[in-house]
Amino acid sequence: MWVFDYLKDPQFQSLSIKQKALKVTKFTKKLFYEAAVRRWITMPNELTRFHLLSRAIERLNKLCGETFKADDEQEPVFILSAGWRSGSILLQRLIISSGEIMIWGELLGDAGVIPKLADSLARLANNYPFPSYIATKRPIKEITNEWIANLTPQLYFLRNAHRMFFVNWLAKPAREVYEVERWGLKEVRLIIDHARYLKWLFPKARFLFIYRNPIDAYRSWRGNLWQDEWPGYYTRSPIAFARHWALLVKGFKQHFRDVDGMLIKFEDLVSGNFPLETLAQYLKVKHINPLVLSKKISGPTTNHKEQKKRVPLVDQLIVKIICNKWWEWEAS
Repeated sequence: MWVFDYLKDPQFQSLSIKQKALKVTKFTKKLFYEAAVRRWITMPNELTRFHLLSRAIERLNKLCGETFKADDEQEPVFILSAGWRSGSILLQRLIISSGEIMIWGELLGDAGVIPKLADSLARLANNYPFPSYIATKRPIKEITNEWIANLTPQLYFLRNAHRMFFVNWLAKPAREVYEVERWGLKEVRLIIDHARYLKWLFPKARFLFIYRNPIDAYRSWRGNLWQDEWPGYYTRSPIAFARHWALLVKGFKQHFRDVDGMLIKFEDLVSGNFPLETLAQYLKVKHINPLVLSKKISGPTTNHKEQKKRVPLVDQLIVKIICNKWWEWEAS
């Protein structure tokens, strides 16, 4: 709508036809340029600003203290993958093979339901809401003569509301459809700050962070024309793909212990160098079926299979430069 507001601006209306044409051309070029830069090159604010979420969670824990440590029977499992084609589906199938945990897939990923829900808390990183906003226990008639325009329930109710969203959306269907009590999900877009958010909601949650050689991951992904409405860039661009990978892996490697998580390299998992017994023990399940590793499940068909096998040297160089700090190339 703001585009039409620009065209209706009195200053614009007062220009000659030629001047209007030049203005519109310049304006259109700017729009396309900004869209191209955002979708192909830069990391959008939706990802890079999430450090505020971690600060908000830390502040909420200080404000509410022990009220957040109520008895909790929920022990979900969250698989966070460093982007696409990095083994999250394999890990998902392995855990489901235990018969004890239902791991949901990328839940309405393009809609960004989980990130947007988490983002609603980022504003609480500083001194908001003000203490005067928070309700205190007293007779209701006492507040009739006070300023109550921003009256807000105590913050632990907010946390419980976020928890119940996941319980109703994911835990109940796992119980009713698959008859298991434990549940979880896998995602390729969530960063370490989202893990802290989920840990805040579910203190007993288990986190698996999986990552893969970024060139191999890009080779497997390359050719897909899928677009991401959230966070809003084209992952088929080697720059966007590599920056996404680096952002996630940096957080995973530096902070996976903050949420008592486990870091898994895809290459170790498929080669048998990662003991499944360790995984089962961490997840508190009796057994994980190793035969899952030998059965490959293909995804949706695509017309770009041959293209995926070839990664131009320029693309490889771009990925290598961007991801260099977070991958040991010699070891790969």
